[in-house]
Amino acid sequence: MSTRSQKRHMPPLNQLRAFEAAVRHESFTKAAAELNVTQGAISRHVRSLEEYLGFQLFERVNNNLVIPSASREFAHALTQSFDGINQATQALRQGKRRTVLTVHSYTNFLIRWLIPKLPSFQAQYPDIEIRLSSGRAEIDFAEDDIDVAVRYGAPPWPGIRSELLFPVEMVPICSPGLAQSAHLETPEDLLKTTLYHVYARRAEWPAWWAQVSKAPFEPFREVYPEDLAVVQQCVLAGMGVGLSQRHYVLDDIAAGRIMIPFDVPLRHTNGFYVVCLPGRLDVPKIAAFRQWILAQLAPGEPEGDPDRDVPIDN
Repeated sequence: MSTRSQKRHMPPLNQLRAFEAAVRHESFTKAAAELNVTQGAISRHVRSLEEYLGFQLFERVNNNLVIPSASREFAHALTQSFDGINQATQALRQGKRRTVLTVHSYTNFLIRWLIPKLPSFQAQYPDIEIRLSSGRAEIDFAEDDIDVAVRYGAPPWPGIRSELLFPVEMVPICSPGLAQSAHLETPEDLLKTTLYHVYARRAEWPAWWAQVSKAPFEPFREVYPEDLAVVQQCVLAGMGVGLSQRHYVLDDIAAGRIMIPFDVPLRHTNGFYVVCLPGRLDVPKIAAFRQWILAQLAPGEPEGDPDRDVPIDN
């Protein structure tokens, strides 16, 4: 029978920890503080260990604690063993711990474009856990716990590496039922319907209209929700026609829930950019996400221009 298969005869672990700490600190009081127990508990553990071994581990001379050399050697062996256990535990935890990638963007972008595509990323990179952060406030990579973000605007942004994901194309959208009931055959027929604007982007409908007609822009009714998601829900409900970012409605178009009655895009100079700190481009989890997201544009989805990749701004 091998030595490893034999039953080990060892004192209780708490007794060994108390003794090792007492020798290392040369003090029962400091050992108690480290192990978060009372000094009396340390004394009881040491006495129990001495009873188990059959001899004293400390000598007490004039109320002073004297540590014999054999006890020091024993304690040193315990220290090495505890250190080995700690290192093995940390290595095991690191090996099993999933890598977390924090991605920040706008709520509409996450809901309408990114989240439906994330199962593909999870299947390709099962060891990377995506943590989503949303909000309109600009992030500070130096202060916020963010690895990568998708940002709307027009670079350059100082100290940030940006890559164009896709440009902004606003197109009119409506339900197929409304298109049929309103007889949307020419752009002028839109003026008979309710047109939905995002309040902060009230100029978009007139700007789009100027591209398709010379008639005055005088719709039957205009409604100004605060959020693009509300516009899209009103359109899905057949309540009117809205202007939407093309990339946000491609799934609805494919499913037949939404249609583009007149496919004339209102193009913005701004776009959506994948951004991160230039010094972290080669971090494996960030590199994996950047490569994946830039490959996610569906067939027919307007792409970013690789030549518009913005260099590092020093």
